Amino acid sequence: NIISKLTETFQHISHDPSNANSLGGNVIFAINEDKFGNIWFGTNSNGLSKLDKKTLKFTQYKHNPNDLSSISHNTIRAVYKDEGGTLWIGTKGQGLSRYNYLTDNFTNLRPDFSNPDGLKGKYIYRIDENPQGILWLATENGLQKFDTKNNKFNQYQDPSAGSQSTSYWSLLVDPFGVIWLGSIDNGLTSFNIKTEKFKNYKFDPDIPGSISNNSVGH
Repeated sequence: NIISKLTETFQHISHDPSNANSLGGNVIFAINEDKFGNIWFGTNSNGLSKLDKKTLKFTQYKHNPNDLSSISHNTIRAVYKDEGGTLWIGTKGQGLSRYNYLTDNFTNLRPDFSNPDGLKGKYIYRIDENPQGILWLATENGLQKFDTKNNKFNQYQDPSAGSQSTSYWSLLVDPFGVIWLGSIDNGLTSFNIKTEKFKNYKFDPDIPGSISNNSVGH
């Protein structure tokens, strides 16, 4: 939907199978605006769509197994513009993609569990950034740090989770150097960037001031 602030009415936009310049799919997981004013939509299984606000036409980007520079997966869970204007795409299945404005294609950073500096997650649910330009990723395999200058990833696991990895579905970097992470059934977790320590907040019926629910997924 596009809302007119003047009339407070909505224009409905949906996928049209007969129109290649329509929205790629009707289930939208992520929306963001790039440095040129284009609006990007991450869809469920129908790739990434870019809206030109002047023409109201979409450009669709979908995974092509024969093109290594196509987006790595068609289910998009995160679209993030960093402080430098770079657009990062979190996929549900093939890690992270960076959009290349000049060539209109993607550089894909796929999961690499055998590489100590590689990405250790397939599903990127949320992306945020600290003032030092480091990207932080909420994944199905814990918290991931990405240094974009040297293309190195670091994985952080909450020791209280034991041998199981915590799947984080939401993430926010606050101004005090603390990352807040939400999970489906494991409550709220904070991560201090400086000390690299986790702290958990869970619902406890015997504690009136505890968090109200352990589902903090979105």
